[in-house]
Amino acid sequence: MPIISAMTELEAVNEMLMSIGQAPVNTLSVTGIRDVSVARAPACRA
Repeated sequence: MPIISAMTELEAVNEMLMSIGQAPVNTLSVTGIRDVSVARAPACRA
């Protein structure tokens, strides 16, 4: 039986980035990568 655990915001953003073929990031304070900002928007509303 798999263990379900909460995902960090960084993990969630990286999952979204990888789903559109982008490389994952090491930090959320990356500047100049619009996809990181776009991916963070829904995560911040949750």
